[in-house]
Amino acid sequence: MHFITNGKHADFALVFAANDRTKRAQGGAAMQFLAMGRLSIGAMCNGIAEYCLNLGIDYAKERRAFDRPVGKNQYVQGHIVDSVVELKPAKLMTYECAWKYDNGDPVIQESSIVKLYSAEMVNRVVDRMIQVHGGIGWMRELPLERIYRLVRIFTLVEGTSEIQRHIIAKTVGL
Repeated sequence: MHFITNGKHADFALVFAANDRTKRAQGGAAMQFLAMGRLSIGAMCNGIAEYCLNLGIDYAKERRAFDRPVGKNQYVQGHIVDSVVELKPAKLMTYECAWKYDNGDPVIQESSIVKLYSAEMVNRVVDRMIQVHGGIGWMRELPLERIYRLVRIFTLVEGTSEIQRHIIAKTVGL
């Protein structure tokens, strides 16, 4: 079995190959092409994380337990704050990478960092927002259950998290 994104819908597949190791190490047109896909995945992850975070914040303000909003509970605050703190650098890294890409700069390392960080971040944020919602967070009446299943794919497509770590290691000379 072979895995190619949208492969079952394609009439052909484009393969990038190099037999000159110096050209392969430099990255070239193929790696820049892949960088755009990784940057796009990072941006999607950031948008989904922000959407879910806003759902959690709204719920924490509205839902009451023990005569006060659940958002006054330090554990709930912790889930929200940790998510805010993780989302901020993800967005900034994504903006910087997009700016460099738009200016024609090579972004092999940056796009791998954005994809790795954002894909893992969105999984943690959605998990936390389900926790903020409690039992109802896992119910199909809310979008979080579906989103939780959806975001898991982001650590796999356009290169797994392990592949991103390998690419980043290569860019620092390891």
